[in-house]
Amino acid sequence: MRPRRKGESGFVLLVTIWLLLLCAAMVAVLMLQGHQHALEAADDGDRLKARLALESAVEMVIGDILFRGPGSRWIVVPGQGQVDVGGTPVG
Repeated sequence: MRPRRKGESGFVLLVTIWLLLLCAAMVAVLMLQGHQHALEAADDGDRLKARLALESAVEMVIGDILFRGPGSRWIVVPGQGQVDVGGTPVG
């Protein structure tokens, strides 16, 4: 290790360390925001899936009533049973 020259105080090293800490903090904030956006997108996807499944179930019931008429199990009020859409019960 070379001896320290007169007038060297390590200013560049301190500035570099502080800049690295600042960059690390910015990356952490951006990662947290990205994670939050990913969670919101997943929630939106789940809500969309549930809404579309419910719409499909309603269409299946209406189609069953239209095509089977009085023989449909959904013609009786209140309707009995549960509708499966893609193997998922909707009701």
